[in-house]
Amino acid sequence: MTKQEIRKRNLKLRAEIKNREELDDKIHKLFLESPFYKDAKTIMVYVSYKSEIDTKRLILKTLLLKAK
Repeated sequence: MTKQEIRKRNLKLRAEIKNREELDDKIHKLFLESPFYKDAKTIMVYVSYKSEIDTKRLILKTLLLKAK
């Protein structure tokens, strides 16, 4: 299997995930509770694209937490 075929297969599998919001929330929770986040003075996050983990909501959550 070529790299391009593997990439295409993985994109298809990722696009078929049904409970995406629930999984995104779990990932956000793990990140926000991690020592990496808690000890960070600055974080940088790419804005998500298509079927990637929703980083837009994560960015909003971090901004809201830091504003408190």
